[in-house]
Amino acid sequence: MQTYGGLATMKRIQFSPGFNGFKAGLYLSGANHGQFNSVWGRRDGTGPGINKFNLKQLMDGKEQQKILSIYISSFLETTINGKTGYKPLFMDARFGRNWLPKKIYMNQFEPARKTVLADFDEDIDVNTATIKGGKITSSGLREWKEQQNKFLWGMQVTKAVYLGWDSLKHQNGFFSLNLAAPLSLSGKMLSFSLAAGKENTDGQAKPTDFTIVLEDGKKHQLSFPLSHCSVLQPQIAKNLGKFNFFNDYANSEAVPDFFYFDVAKLLNAETKFELNNLKEIKFIFNKTRSGDIIVDDLSLIDKP
Repeated sequence: MQTYGGLATMKRIQFSPGFNGFKAGLYLSGANHGQFNSVWGRRDGTGPGINKFNLKQLMDGKEQQKILSIYISSFLETTINGKTGYKPLFMDARFGRNWLPKKIYMNQFEPARKTVLADFDEDIDVNTATIKGGKITSSGLREWKEQQNKFLWGMQVTKAVYLGWDSLKHQNGFFSLNLAAPLSLSGKMLSFSLAAGKENTDGQAKPTDFTIVLEDGKKHQLSFPLSHCSVLQPQIAKNLGKFNFFNDYANSEAVPDFFYFDVAKLLNAETKFELNNLKEIKFIFNKTRSGDIIVDDLSLIDKP
């Protein structure tokens, strides 16, 4: 697959007022659109040009169709039959680990009901947030900017914030959102979309981790690693052509993954952090020596 063009379509979908649903996407490494049916198959093209493509990396067609059937049936059970137990599968493919083939999955998920803290669409000022009165600051970063996340073929997917750091030059660089008024995390989860920001040219890039710190109005803090949900996977090298000169586009693109944290489950008897008094969210880049990430849709969402 050259590009995840369907994500641009998903991002354009708007919810009607009062609608209580969600929109979701799934990026599947090694899949090919032709293998979602039994007619086109692996060689969904004609002529000698098809021979330039590296088809060995494609997953088995039956596995791909199994994944499709699981997600379509789960979607229908959720939307038509109201079986909410399938909803987590659209947030995190690991909920289907007992059914799904062992592949690399990257989920995109947006519920209609959420409190958007920062989606970076409101203006071009890096210090402002979407939520009224929110202030964004940073320190010790190599890069901090807001721009469109464009996929191959020039498709604009969404506007997001780009963050880059190098701990050899600046230790404990951070990105922070300070709220004008405290918010409650009771019954909520902290969520955001995250993508690796640099092209994985040789397929050797390493996963990224960093520390998330929540602070309440009384300066009590709760910290946990990104990897409590998952590490951030590097951009997936596609190696579409058998030789590099066959590749007309970049070898990878910044596909986002959905991260979510049930903060209430992170509390213990010694934690002073007040769940109903969230005042600040901070990302501290103190685990992976250097990195580049793309952050979007920092929100509070209802627990499924």
